Amino acid sequence: PKPDEENTNGVPRSPLPVIGVTPGILGTLEALEVIKTALSLPNLENKLLMVNLLDLSFNAINVVKDEHCMCSK
Repeated sequence: PKPDEENTNGVPRSPLPVIGVTPGILGTLEALEVIKTALSLPNLENKLLMVNLLDLSFNAINVVKDEHCMCSK
């Protein structure tokens, strides 16, 4: 490895790993939202769900569309 690819101990750096269950948990939450939408149940439309898997907390905040923002057109 090149010097900039090693840490101070000479061990190659690697990207931070994804904890094995994280994609499964988030995929399950996404699938649940699809089912809720299909059944016309209350869902996370216009909300941002923040998930902290370290302490298993969930926080949903309202997202307001900004008509002047280029990305909302």
